[in-house]
Amino acid sequence: MTEPDLFEALAKKYNEYDPDKLAILLGVSGVQLRRYRDNATGAQVKGFQVANLIAKAHDHGINDFVENLILPIVEFYPLDNEKLALSTPTMFDHTRNEYCRALHAELKGSQGVYIFYDSRGNAIYVGKTEKLDLWTEANNALARDRKELQRVRLVDHPRTNVAFKPAYLKERSVTLRTVFLSEIAHYVSVYRVDPLFIGSIEALLVRAFANDLLNKRMESFPHLK
Repeated sequence: MTEPDLFEALAKKYNEYDPDKLAILLGVSGVQLRRYRDNATGAQVKGFQVANLIAKAHDHGINDFVENLILPIVEFYPLDNEKLALSTPTMFDHTRNEYCRALHAELKGSQGVYIFYDSRGNAIYVGKTEKLDLWTEANNALARDRKELQRVRLVDHPRTNVAFKPAYLKERSVTLRTVFLSEIAHYVSVYRVDPLFIGSIEALLVRAFANDLLNKRMESFPHLK
Protein backbone atom coordinates (compact mmCIF):
# COMPACT_ATOMS: atom_id res chain seq x y z
CA MET A 1 0.00 0.00 0.00
CA THR A 2 1.26 3.48 -0.88
CA GLU A 3 1.02 6.51 1.38
CA PRO A 4 -1.72 8.14 -0.80
CA ASP A 5 -3.62 4.83 -0.68
CA LEU A 6 -3.41 4.84 3.13
CA PHE A 7 -4.73 8.38 3.29
CA GLU A 8 -7.59 7.49 0.93
CA ALA A 9 -8.52 4.45 3.03
CA LEU A 10 -8.52 6.48 6.26
CA ALA A 11 -10.51 9.30 4.69
CA LYS A 12 -13.12 6.90 3.38
CA LYS A 13 -13.36 5.08 6.72
CA TYR A 14 -13.92 8.31 8.69
CA ASN A 15 -15.79 10.08 5.85
CA GLU A 16 -13.45 13.05 6.21
CA TYR A 17 -11.11 14.11 3.37
CA ASP A 18 -9.73 17.28 4.95
CA PRO A 19 -6.35 16.12 6.31
CA ASP A 20 -6.42 18.58 9.23
CA LYS A 21 -9.89 17.49 10.35
CA LEU A 22 -9.02 13.84 9.80
CA ALA A 23 -5.89 14.35 11.89
CA ILE A 24 -8.03 15.60 14.80
CA LEU A 25 -10.19 12.47 14.58
CA LEU A 26 -7.12 10.24 14.62
CA GLY A 27 -5.06 12.22 17.12
CA VAL A 28 -2.12 12.59 14.72
CA SER A 29 -0.36 15.43 12.91
CA GLY A 30 -2.11 17.15 10.01
CA VAL A 31 1.30 17.67 8.39
CA GLN A 32 1.82 13.92 8.37
CA LEU A 33 -1.53 13.21 6.70
CA ARG A 34 -1.04 15.95 4.12
CA ARG A 35 2.32 14.39 3.23
CA TYR A 36 0.66 11.00 2.81
CA ARG A 37 -2.04 12.49 0.61
CA ASP A 38 0.30 14.53 -1.58
CA ASN A 39 3.16 12.04 -1.93
CA ALA A 40 3.41 11.81 -5.72
CA THR A 41 6.24 9.32 -5.63
CA GLY A 42 3.90 6.57 -4.47
CA ALA A 43 6.15 5.66 -1.57
CA GLN A 44 5.18 2.46 0.17
CA VAL A 45 3.80 2.64 3.71
CA LYS A 46 6.22 1.16 6.21
CA GLY A 47 5.06 -1.17 8.96
CA PHE A 48 6.12 1.14 11.77
CA GLN A 49 4.08 3.97 10.20
CA VAL A 50 0.89 1.92 10.32
CA ALA A 51 1.69 0.74 13.85
CA ASN A 52 2.24 4.33 15.00
CA LEU A 53 -1.04 5.45 13.42
CA ILE A 54 -2.95 2.66 15.14
CA ALA A 55 -1.35 3.38 18.52
CA LYS A 56 -1.99 7.14 18.32
CA ALA A 57 -5.59 6.67 17.17
CA HIS A 58 -6.16 4.15 19.99
CA ASP A 59 -4.74 6.47 22.66
CA HIS A 60 -6.65 9.44 21.25
CA GLY A 61 -9.91 7.48 21.28
CA ILE A 62 -9.45 6.50 24.93
CA ASN A 63 -8.55 10.05 25.99
CA ASP A 64 -11.50 11.51 24.08
CA PHE A 65 -13.87 8.98 25.66
CA VAL A 66 -12.64 9.68 29.19
CA GLU A 67 -12.80 13.46 28.72
CA ASN A 68 -16.42 13.27 27.53
CA LEU A 69 -17.71 10.42 29.72
CA ILE A 70 -19.40 12.74 32.24
CA LEU A 71 -19.85 16.46 31.61
CA PRO A 72 -21.61 18.58 34.26
CA ILE A 73 -24.18 20.90 32.70
CA VAL A 74 -25.41 22.59 35.88
CA GLU A 75 -25.14 21.77 39.59
CA PHE A 76 -27.44 22.66 42.50
CA TYR A 77 -29.49 24.95 40.28
CA PRO A 78 -32.38 26.51 42.28
CA LEU A 79 -35.80 25.54 40.96
CA ASP A 80 -38.50 28.12 40.23
CA ASN A 81 -41.25 27.83 42.88
CA GLU A 82 -43.82 29.53 40.66
CA LYS A 83 -43.16 27.12 37.80
CA LEU A 84 -43.21 24.11 40.13
CA ALA A 85 -46.66 25.10 41.41
CA LEU A 86 -48.26 24.80 37.94
CA SER A 87 -50.48 21.83 37.05
CA THR A 88 -47.69 20.78 34.69
CA PRO A 89 -44.58 21.80 36.65
CA THR A 90 -41.30 22.83 35.06
CA MET A 91 -37.92 23.42 36.65
CA PHE A 92 -37.61 27.07 35.67
CA ASP A 93 -38.76 29.75 33.24
CA HIS A 94 -36.41 29.21 30.31
CA THR A 95 -37.37 32.54 28.73
CA ARG A 96 -36.42 34.62 31.79
CA ASN A 97 -32.95 35.67 30.64
CA GLU A 98 -30.02 34.66 28.45
CA TYR A 99 -28.58 32.33 31.11
CA CYS A 100 -31.86 30.40 31.36
CA ARG A 101 -32.29 30.26 27.59
CA ALA A 102 -28.78 28.85 27.14
CA LEU A 103 -29.25 26.33 29.97
CA HIS A 104 -32.57 25.23 28.48
CA ALA A 105 -30.95 24.72 25.06
CA GLU A 106 -28.15 22.65 26.61
CA LEU A 107 -30.65 20.42 28.43
CA LYS A 108 -32.79 20.04 25.29
CA GLY A 109 -29.76 18.81 23.38
CA SER A 110 -28.42 16.31 25.92
CA GLN A 111 -29.04 12.91 27.48
CA GLY A 112 -27.65 11.70 30.80
CA VAL A 113 -28.57 11.76 34.49
CA TYR A 114 -30.10 14.29 36.87
CA ILE A 115 -30.44 14.60 40.64
CA PHE A 116 -33.11 16.47 42.59
CA TYR A 117 -32.35 17.83 46.07
CA ASP A 118 -34.54 19.04 48.92
CA SER A 119 -34.30 22.47 50.55
CA ARG A 120 -31.25 21.42 52.58
CA GLY A 121 -29.39 20.16 49.53
CA ASN A 122 -29.90 16.48 50.32
CA ALA A 123 -30.33 14.23 47.27
CA ILE A 124 -33.88 12.85 47.07
CA TYR A 125 -34.21 11.46 43.54
CA VAL A 126 -31.93 10.29 40.72
CA GLY A 127 -33.16 9.85 37.17
CA LYS A 128 -31.77 9.19 33.70
CA THR A 129 -32.75 9.56 30.08
CA GLU A 130 -31.28 7.72 27.11
CA LYS A 131 -33.93 8.70 24.53
CA LEU A 132 -35.71 11.85 25.66
CA ASP A 133 -33.74 15.03 26.26
CA LEU A 134 -32.83 15.96 29.84
CA TRP A 135 -35.20 18.95 29.96
CA THR A 136 -38.23 16.83 29.04
CA GLU A 137 -37.36 13.84 31.22
CA ALA A 138 -36.54 15.85 34.37
CA ASN A 139 -39.76 17.87 34.06
CA ASN A 140 -41.76 14.68 33.56
CA ALA A 141 -40.27 13.30 36.79
CA LEU A 142 -41.44 16.37 38.72
CA ALA A 143 -45.07 15.60 37.85
CA ARG A 144 -44.96 11.80 38.10
CA ASP A 145 -47.32 10.24 40.65
CA ARG A 146 -45.13 8.15 42.93
CA LYS A 147 -47.81 7.37 45.52
CA GLU A 148 -46.52 5.88 48.76
CA LEU A 149 -42.87 6.59 47.95
CA GLN A 150 -43.18 10.30 48.61
CA ARG A 151 -45.17 10.81 51.79
CA VAL A 152 -44.54 13.48 54.40
CA ARG A 153 -46.50 14.63 57.46
CA LEU A 154 -48.34 17.83 56.65
CA VAL A 155 -51.60 19.65 57.35
CA ASP A 156 -54.20 20.05 54.61
CA HIS A 157 -55.23 23.71 54.74
CA PRO A 158 -58.21 25.12 52.82
CA ARG A 159 -57.32 26.42 49.37
CA THR A 160 -60.69 28.07 48.69
CA ASN A 161 -62.06 31.41 49.86
CA VAL A 162 -63.25 30.42 53.36
CA ALA A 163 -63.06 32.19 56.71
CA PHE A 164 -59.89 31.56 58.70
CA LYS A 165 -60.21 29.83 62.08
CA PRO A 166 -57.12 29.54 64.28
CA ALA A 167 -55.95 26.06 65.20
CA TYR A 168 -57.23 26.41 68.78
CA LEU A 169 -60.77 26.73 67.35
CA LYS A 170 -60.46 24.45 64.33
CA GLU A 171 -57.87 21.75 64.80
CA ARG A 172 -56.46 20.31 61.60
CA SER A 173 -54.73 16.97 61.81
CA VAL A 174 -51.08 16.43 60.96
CA THR A 175 -51.27 13.43 58.64
CA LEU A 176 -49.17 11.56 56.12
CA ARG A 177 -49.78 13.05 52.69
CA THR A 178 -48.53 11.99 49.29
CA VAL A 179 -46.53 14.71 47.54
CA PHE A 180 -45.05 15.13 44.08
CA LEU A 181 -41.36 15.77 43.53
CA SER A 182 -42.32 19.29 42.46
CA GLU A 183 -43.51 19.95 46.04
CA ILE A 184 -40.30 18.92 47.77
CA ALA A 185 -37.52 19.48 45.21
CA HIS A 186 -35.59 22.74 45.50
CA TYR A 187 -32.40 22.16 43.48
CA VAL A 188 -31.27 20.09 40.51
CA SER A 189 -27.92 18.91 39.14
CA VAL A 190 -27.72 17.65 35.56
CA TYR A 191 -24.93 15.75 33.82
CA ARG A 192 -24.41 14.81 30.19
CA VAL A 193 -23.18 11.21 30.06
CA ASP A 194 -21.83 9.05 27.24
CA PRO A 195 -24.77 6.91 26.01
CA LEU A 196 -22.97 3.66 26.85
CA PHE A 197 -22.72 4.63 30.53
CA ILE A 198 -25.99 6.44 31.31
CA GLY A 199 -27.60 3.37 32.86
CA SER A 200 -24.48 2.45 34.84
CA ILE A 201 -24.04 5.95 36.27
CA GLU A 202 -27.69 6.05 37.37
CA ALA A 203 -27.39 2.58 38.92
CA LEU A 204 -24.24 3.60 40.81
CA LEU A 205 -25.91 6.69 42.30
CA VAL A 206 -29.15 4.93 43.20
CA ARG A 207 -27.43 1.94 44.78
CA ALA A 208 -24.80 4.01 46.59
CA PHE A 209 -27.47 6.14 48.29
CA ALA A 210 -30.28 3.58 48.43
CA ASN A 211 -31.54 4.67 51.87
CA ASP A 212 -31.53 8.40 51.12
CA LEU A 213 -33.39 8.48 47.81
CA LEU A 214 -37.06 8.14 46.93
CA ASN A 215 -36.33 5.96 43.90
CA LYS A 216 -38.55 2.90 43.80
CA ARG A 217 -36.22 0.58 41.88
CA MET A 218 -32.70 -0.35 42.87
CA GLU A 219 -31.31 -0.09 39.37
CA SER A 220 -28.86 -2.78 38.23
CA PHE A 221 -25.71 -2.29 36.18
CA PRO A 222 -26.65 -2.89 32.49
CA HIS A 223 -23.31 -4.47 31.56
CA LEU A 224 -23.71 -7.14 34.28
CA LYS A 225 -27.07 -8.41 33.08
